[in-house]
Amino acid sequence: MNESSIIPLSIITVFLIIAVIFYKLRNTDVKKEMKNTLIDYKTLFFFGIIWVPVGVVLKNWGLIGLGFVFLFTGIVNRKKWNIDDEMHNEKSKKVKMIISIIIGLIMLMVVFIYFKYLSSILLNKEEISLLKIILENKFV
Repeated sequence: MNESSIIPLSIITVFLIIAVIFYKLRNTDVKKEMKNTLIDYKTLFFFGIIWVPVGVVLKNWGLIGLGFVFLFTGIVNRKKWNIDDEMHNEKSKKVKMIISIIIGLIMLMVVFIYFKYLSSILLNKEEISLLKIILENKFV
């Protein structure tokens, strides 16, 4: 590896380590709260609503099957949906939102660094020139 590729790789590594640290911190808080937390059946129902059509479009039987399992679980426990709404307080929502935004920004930076630095290293000159032609709309 040349020196120009070491810097972006080290930056990506640092961001991934930070993301893992945030993930571990989030999971330790979640494990403490798991004893008192109820299952959110309403969310499972909505997962099912989303996963079934996505599975059909992608022709993925696993997504379709899991979607139907989520739908069925949510519908069977329909009476518990009101209980689930009470368990979400504002403080935990804000903390989860902040952590999700931080992890999302880190992932966005990793993707940016990959396309900015590493894609030119990993692709050969012919592929780069073809991509430039496609991006500049000079093909007809």
